[in-house]
Amino acid sequence: MMQIRRSIKHLLVTAVASMSLLVGCGVPMLSVDGSDQGKLSAKAHKPGELSLYVMPEAGHQPILDAINSAKKSIWLEMYLLTYSGVTKEITDALIAKSKAGVDVRIILENQPFVMPVPPKPGELPKPPINVNRAALEVLTANGVRVKRSSPQFVFTHQKSMIIDGQSAWIMTMNFSAAAFQKNREYLVVDTSPSDVKELKEIFMADWDERPIVPKDEDLVVSPTNSKDRIIKLIDSAKKDLTVQVEFLDDPDVVAHMGARKKAGANVTVQLSYHAPDKQTGYDGNAKQLKQLNDAGITDVKFIKTVGLHAKLIIADGAKAYIGSENLTTNSLTRNREMGIIIDDKGIVAKLAQVAGKDWAAN
Repeated sequence: MMQIRRSIKHLLVTAVASMSLLVGCGVPMLSVDGSDQGKLSAKAHKPGELSLYVMPEAGHQPILDAINSAKKSIWLEMYLLTYSGVTKEITDALIAKSKAGVDVRIILENQPFVMPVPPKPGELPKPPINVNRAALEVLTANGVRVKRSSPQFVFTHQKSMIIDGQSAWIMTMNFSAAAFQKNREYLVVDTSPSDVKELKEIFMADWDERPIVPKDEDLVVSPTNSKDRIIKLIDSAKKDLTVQVEFLDDPDVVAHMGARKKAGANVTVQLSYHAPDKQTGYDGNAKQLKQLNDAGITDVKFIKTVGLHAKLIIADGAKAYIGSENLTTNSLTRNREMGIIIDDKGIVAKLAQVAGKDWAAN
């Protein structure tokens, strides 16, 4: 099984080495006739159950405070965990809590994708560096329970943390220095008992490497339901659809966005700016722009003022998605990912304000 997973990763990475997108195919097309529009079901959260942090403004202190507050358990499922600067502080705090008797468990991606560096003339290609290695080594050396990601997923790209079984952090961000200091990222702290219960069940299923079918109405979970729930959120937009995401390539998602544009909704898309490859000339931005333009979406900006790593969709200023899922086929259908549909008016308004600020600055 592990060899199969590595083979899949090799094929995917080889296919996308020049554009840092993981692209897939073979997913059944979903109808774009509008027959399912407005049928997104997500339970209403009670006042105070959700709170929001925005990076880089919030910095790493909220995460550090949450870790330091733990009395019983810290369960972390993460794609990247580096060990330098602010992330060294976070890793050391996890170690300290483990030594104090707190049940610290970490599921960490075994083979995070790293953009290959072309060798210089006369040099042999260098193997990719596992950016999680330093943190992994220091954690295990200090007795923290760390498990490599399950081979049932291409990548464990989820970014979540559960504190004392009472609050769940659902994040767009990795635990890396750039995430805290340079990137646009969103973090929701969720204390809804049903959400936290399901997140705990998913974590333990991943810990045990066994399948699970998520049931909670507002959690967006890859590879099980995220594509369906994200498309339904897009379809629910009647007036305005705001998309702010690092990468986008899924043809079904783009088709549904285009259908909203053709139906009269104002559709704006923000994507992360990546300079064209100096050696090959490949321009991933141009490919994404063409895909959107072909669907009739022309209000597109590539963000340069901040590192756009966020994954955000806002429909009519009423509901929003944030999470680890990019709008790529691989992210939606092959990875372990986690997101949430939000209906809290204050949080949705704040998300719209930040996205609007980023749009205006670029």
